Amino acid sequence: MGFQAFLGRVLFSAVFLSAGINKAQELWSNGGVQTMQYMKPKLDALAVQLAETVGQAAPLATLAQYYQYLLVAACVMEIVGPLMFMLGSDHGARIMALFLAGVTPIMHNFWNAQGMEKMIEMIMFMKNVSMLGALLMYLGMKSDKSKKEKED
Repeated sequence: MGFQAFLGRVLFSAVFLSAGINKAQELWSNGGVQTMQYMKPKLDALAVQLAETVGQAAPLATLAQYYQYLLVAACVMEIVGPLMFMLGSDHGARIMALFLAGVTPIMHNFWNAQGMEKMIEMIMFMKNVSMLGALLMYLGMKSDKSKKEKED
């Protein structure tokens, strides 16, 4: 069971690790221009929605200067979390779950898209939700196992 569990963690983590490495390579080669072109409209839309909810104007120009820090944080979470998870750390699973919980509704907001983009974003949204569910299930099973071991 040990090798099988390790292999499962490696295969699961591959999606995050490859995305994180690709983002990091782009970030260091050209400042993440292509990724930022994808992120900026999504983050701007979030800022506008939050501003409308709160009842204040969204200072998009001020917020936009911090978007690159979010990209760096995403790279770190997508690289460190999977590496820790591969090695059996629950903290790695928590990092990936936190990443998915934060990124999924912002970056894959299919409800604001049209046509083929809507379908693609919905597929990506559902993929991320299912991966989040798998991580929560993993953490829950680990927690239950720890509780049973303490009782014995």
